[in-house]
Amino acid sequence: MTSSMLIILCFALFLRQAIAQPDFQIYDCVQNQGNFTTNSTYKANLNHLLSTFTTHHQINYGFYNFSYGLQNKANVIGLCRGDLTLLACTTCLNNSRTLLPLLCPNHTEAIGWYDECMLRYSNRSIFASMETSPAFRAWNPNNASDPHRFFQFATTLLQQLTQEAAFGDSRLKFATGVTSIPSFPTIYGAVQCTPDLSPQNCTTCLLGAIQRIRLCCDGKAGGRIGRPSCNIRFESYLFYKQSSVSLAPSPNPSLPPSPPPQRKASWRVAVIVVSVVVCAVIITVTICIFLTKRKRRNPATQVPSRMALEDEETVIESWQFDFDTIKIATNGFSEENKLGEGGFGVVYKAWRNWQNGTTQNIIDPTLRSGSKMEMVRCIHIGLLCVQEKVAMRPNMGTVLLMLNSYSITLPRPSQPAFILSTINSQISEHSNHNSTQELNDMSITELYPR
Repeated sequence: MTSSMLIILCFALFLRQAIAQPDFQIYDCVQNQGNFTTNSTYKANLNHLLSTFTTHHQINYGFYNFSYGLQNKANVIGLCRGDLTLLACTTCLNNSRTLLPLLCPNHTEAIGWYDECMLRYSNRSIFASMETSPAFRAWNPNNASDPHRFFQFATTLLQQLTQEAAFGDSRLKFATGVTSIPSFPTIYGAVQCTPDLSPQNCTTCLLGAIQRIRLCCDGKAGGRIGRPSCNIRFESYLFYKQSSVSLAPSPNPSLPPSPPPQRKASWRVAVIVVSVVVCAVIITVTICIFLTKRKRRNPATQVPSRMALEDEETVIESWQFDFDTIKIATNGFSEENKLGEGGFGVVYKAWRNWQNGTTQNIIDPTLRSGSKMEMVRCIHIGLLCVQEKVAMRPNMGTVLLMLNSYSITLPRPSQPAFILSTINSQISEHSNHNSTQELNDMSITELYPR
């Protein structure tokens, strides 16, 4: 009877400890990787890894990736949000390593997310590999006051942070930032990758997550998308610590203050400085006097000022030639006699054909065998990059996203910066006539191989 009561008491204490762990924000017991038996080698390797997971005190940057075992090897990754302290990170991961095996008993692979950390384990290699599933989406229950602009500003912020995080080092790929737009609520954003990813894989993972914001969080005042290899979040309130953990080496111990300089040394420095200044002034004055006298003696050799040159140029008669004379002199406008060209003609030709709905006319005939829609899309993106209003031009992160994803609808480009107003008036007459045809042409979808 006593032994039975002791077993029940121990079980109750164990159950209480498990229940005391805070709940995951979300977790996934990966079904397609199978299960392990109670006495398997994999379970022993996994238990060893989880029990010693956070005891590696030399790691103070929030990323843990370890393997254990020769056969049935266990692999574990732990990632803390980049702004956490070491204590907060280890506390979050300790809760994760206790709770996740209880929620996914005998599952070979599992992953769980807290608000501040992520833990996953598997019997297959999961290091330095970009993985996008399983994933989760969460959103702020409050609605944005101006949903369209809020979504646009939040997306732009996350794209800018992507470039910063992707080119972090092997310890931290994490970036935070805020928007500062007059008369508009502040938006806070954060992006992070597992540091073992390459910059290219990190960028691809984050941009793919940003692209899916509209599916979960459109119109909301915040949202979050978590993937095994990366995560993004934006909110209308500050959700991270502004003083992030620094990865810079600790400063050297402060040196004792140096004794005050002797008065004799101070006088020496003062004398040297004064002497140098006086000599410099004398030399400058002497040179000015010499140049002034020289100009007075030789007025005919004086170089005319810029204003004088401009006045002289206004009375010079420019040469004019008729078309036949120029054609004979250049041998029929031969390429051998060509001195150069500007960028105006190329941009104007592209813009004119775009307005007339004949963009395919400027595609090189040698490229006609390729995808015409892809070439037209590249021309479309190029015209967006040379718009007259700088604020409407896409940044590099947006251009990269446009080139990598064909599901994004491209905005209509406005007038390029090189187009003259006289030409614009001519083009505008054609744009109204062909606008319907151009929009219909761009709605065609072309399939691309996976």
